[in-house]
Amino acid sequence: GYSAANYHQGKAFADYLRKLGYRVDELPVAAVITTELLNKYTKVIRPTAYYNYTTAEVAAYQTFLNRSTSLLLISDHMGHAVNDRLSAHIGLNFEGTLFGPITSFQTHPITTGVSSMAFIAGSVIKSWDPSKITVLGALNSSAGEEGSAPGAMGIVHHPTSKIFFIGDVNGIEELPQPFTSNLVKWLFN
Repeated sequence: GYSAANYHQGKAFADYLRKLGYRVDELPVAAVITTELLNKYTKVIRPTAYYNYTTAEVAAYQTFLNRSTSLLLISDHMGHAVNDRLSAHIGLNFEGTLFGPITSFQTHPITTGVSSMAFIAGSVIKSWDPSKITVLGALNSSAGEEGSAPGAMGIVHHPTSKIFFIGDVNGIEELPQPFTSNLVKWLFN
């Protein structure tokens, strides 16, 4: 059975948040997401989806996002993960298995002081609508065509909530600073 006390992917980040004073409830992989469950929270970290959400689960997340909340949506390489319905619903089409580092950053409070960040077998978005998504970090342009570097992390513009996405769970698990501190301040405060 699952135990938040045992080592698992995401434990370092969860423990980091606990040290900052946040209460962190971790759900097992097969947990069913409902509106009633999400109504308990204003901040949610959605780790890599290894299964697809049901229509009801996507609707629960939509209700959550309509309440002025914060969502950290983490993807991973598409070898084991899926571009799930939630990601697609909010306009993110993750694809591929790419390696970093992330070296191209847009100026933003999240990227202040960040010059490079590991990207260890993650997925990216290769095309996006800039009126709906701001890519804050991209892989080296040699990973894509010139001027079209794959988007590794960024913000989804939402009318009521803050949504940050990143395509690699491993890189964030290393707790890179000042990125991690900047992200928590922007997303959760």
